[in-house]
Amino acid sequence: MAELIKANFLANLAYFRRSKLLIAFLLVFVLLTGLEALPAVFSFSAVPRFNVLREIFSSTNRYLLIYAAGLGLFIMSSHLRSRSLKMVFTKPCPPAVWLLSAFLTAAFISLLLTLVVLGSSVLMSLVWHLPVRPGLVFVSLDTFVASLGLIAYLMLLTTIAHPAIAIAFVLIFNGDMFYAARFWALSQIKSGDASWSLVAMERIFHALYMLVPMTHAFGEKTEGIYVSLRVLHGEWKYIPYSLAYVLRYAGMLDQAQHECDAAAAIDPGNFNWRSCAFAFFEVGKMAFAKQYLDKDTGSEWSKAVMVTVLMREGRMKEAREAAEKMTANPTWMREFLLGCLNKAPSEAIHSLAQRTQDDLLWEQDSELKYYQGAVLAQCGETKIAYAFLRKAVEQKYCAYQALQADPLLSGVQGDSDFRKIVQSAQECQKKFVEEGGVR
Repeated sequence: MAELIKANFLANLAYFRRSKLLIAFLLVFVLLTGLEALPAVFSFSAVPRFNVLREIFSSTNRYLLIYAAGLGLFIMSSHLRSRSLKMVFTKPCPPAVWLLSAFLTAAFISLLLTLVVLGSSVLMSLVWHLPVRPGLVFVSLDTFVASLGLIAYLMLLTTIAHPAIAIAFVLIFNGDMFYAARFWALSQIKSGDASWSLVAMERIFHALYMLVPMTHAFGEKTEGIYVSLRVLHGEWKYIPYSLAYVLRYAGMLDQAQHECDAAAAIDPGNFNWRSCAFAFFEVGKMAFAKQYLDKDTGSEWSKAVMVTVLMREGRMKEAREAAEKMTANPTWMREFLLGCLNKAPSEAIHSLAQRTQDDLLWEQDSELKYYQGAVLAQCGETKIAYAFLRKAVEQKYCAYQALQADPLLSGVQGDSDFRKIVQSAQECQKKFVEEGGVR
C-alpha cells in the first residue's frame, strides 16, 4: 500500500506541476500580494510598515486557503471530467488509496506554500526592521489546519456535484448562514410562534450547522491574534485542542488523549478541557478522566458526567448518591439514571427509556448520542441504546475504539446487533482516515 501511495503521490505532484491553470492562479495571487506591498516600499515609518505586513500576511493566507481548496477540487474534477478514474482504479489501485494520495498531495503543497508564506513574512520583518512576532507562526499553523479541512470538503463535494456547484455551496451555504438561520427560527419560537413548521426549520438549520465544517474552529477566540500577531501563552492551546476534538470524533482516542494532554500542559487551569474526559473514560481510564473533570468541579456538566464515571468503575452506591445531586437537565437523563441505579421495576425503567428516546434521539450532538446510548445499554435497554449508538455513528462520531473498550458496553459485546454498530464505526473511522489523511 505504501508503494501505491508513493507512486500516486509523485504522479499527482507531476500533474499539478504541469497544470498551466494552477500556475496562472498562483502567479495572480503573487501579483496581488506584490501590489499590496507597494505602500511599504515608499514608507519609512515602522507603524505603517507593520500594518502593511499584517495585511500582506493576512491576504496571502486567505489566497492560500482558496488555492489549497482549489487543489482538492481541481484534481477530483479533472479526473472525473476526463473519465480517467476507471483506468486509475484498475491498474490496480483501490479508490481509497487514490483518494488518500490525492489528499496527501494537496496537503503537501498547502504545507509547502504555508512555509513559503511564513518564511517570506519573517524575512520582510527583518528587512523592514520589525520584530518577528509569534503570531506569524500561529496564524500559519491555523491556516494550514483550515486548509486540510477545506481540501477534504471540496474533494467530497466534487464527487457528488459539479465543481461550480461545489464552490457555490462552500461560499454561500456555510456554517455562519445556517447559524444565523437557526438563531432567527429560535427567536421566532421564543416570541410565541411555536408552529410545527418553525420547529422543523430550527431543527433542520441546526442539523446543517452541525454537518457543515467550520474553516476556523476558534475564530472568535483567536481573532485578536490575527490583528496584533501576538500570542499569549494560553492561546497556543487552541491548536492541539482543535486537533483533539477532531480525533475524538474520528474515534482515535489514543491520539485524542495525547492532544488533550498537550493542550492541558499549555493551559492547565482551563475548564474547557473537561470534555477531554470523554477520550479517557470511554476506554476505561477513569483516573485520567477524573483529572479533566476536576478542571470544572461543581458544574452541572462535571457533576452529571461523574455519575457515569463512577458507574464505569462499578461504584454504584457512589453513583446513586451523585445522581441525586444532578440537575433536571434532560440531556443527562437524571430520572432514568436514578431508576436504573435504584433498581426500579423493569417496566418503569423501560418507560423512562422511551421518554428519553422521545426527548433526546432527535438532537444533533453525536458525542452525546454515544454517551446516552452507553448508559441505556448498561441499564439493560439495549434496543433503545442501539438506536442512540447507531445515530452517533451515522452522525460521524466514529467510536470504533470506545465501543469495544467502554466498561458500560461490556455486557453487549457479544450481541450481533451491537457488532454491526461496531463494524459501522470501523467503516466510519476508515472513511475519515481516507478522506482526511489522519493516521
